[in-house]
Amino acid sequence: MSKYLLVTIICLVVIGAGLGIYYFQKSSTEKQLEPLAIQEEQSEEKTKKDNLLVRDEYSILIPVGWREVAAPTGVSAMVSYIDEEITDPGAKKINFKTYYSIQYDVLQNKSLTEHAEIVKTQLKQALPEISFVNERSLIINGREAYNLETDLSQKGVDFKIPMVFIKGKADDVWTFIFNTPKSNWQKYQSLFQKIIQSFEVK
Repeated sequence: MSKYLLVTIICLVVIGAGLGIYYFQKSSTEKQLEPLAIQEEQSEEKTKKDNLLVRDEYSILIPVGWREVAAPTGVSAMVSYIDEEITDPGAKKINFKTYYSIQYDVLQNKSLTEHAEIVKTQLKQALPEISFVNERSLIINGREAYNLETDLSQKGVDFKIPMVFIKGKADDVWTFIFNTPKSNWQKYQSLFQKIIQSFEVK
């Protein structure tokens, strides 16, 4: 795994949705030149139904109430639950909202299991408090994948962060990261499955 990707993953694990919300608010401010009525109409239309986030390389579900936000450098896409009602006290204090992100890397002739082991080793070195609570191989739309579920406490919040590595077309991998307070995990687990099962590599 590239050193650059490791830095990106750590940044997302530690500050993820906070960054997403900041970028979203900044982007919204920059769009104030649009007529207010048009903004409201588009916003209302977007929240009525699930949408697809479509890229040249892949597509993935954006559930109702979720929106794409500007992603940090090196991340293909970040989608945050903008309409989420924050109930976790710690998350409310830092205005954390559940999000997911997608990023690309090369496997360098390693298997997904070997790739996951490298991620685990490097994350443990950078974040000794991180716990790996569940991992397994799976298939996502006919593609080999590997699920790595982690727990992490940061900024007074206990996070549940499942990561899914999905094999691309060649020697590449797409990393899907879902980040939510642990207190929300039971509520969002089925939604997580729905989103990840919607991921299709073109």
